[in-house]
Amino acid sequence: MVLKVFTELGDHPVRWPDHAPGIDEAIGDKWLYVILMCSIDVRAKAMHDRQRKADLGCGCKLMPVYPEDQKFIDLALAKNPDAMPPFWPDEITLTKIVIPGLKS
Repeated sequence: MVLKVFTELGDHPVRWPDHAPGIDEAIGDKWLYVILMCSIDVRAKAMHDRQRKADLGCGCKLMPVYPEDQKFIDLALAKNPDAMPPFWPDEITLTKIVIPGLKS
């Protein structure tokens, strides 16, 4: 039901894949599930990468793609300092490896 509302955002409707027979509750639930699973996958990869960098003695620096997102990232990190990107669904924050003793 919520997904149907988002398909009519102004003059720019969401384009569904050609194989989708139509938008109904089952398909809407499927797309929400896909978004959730993608978010979990990206977060798990970020946690694995953080652990791997820590094992190598390196750190990571967060680099938000959009500078406007920095204040929201700061809020998320203030609430949970160990939080990993994506901090919210559909958020893009890149990580850069930081090697001690090297200037980048």
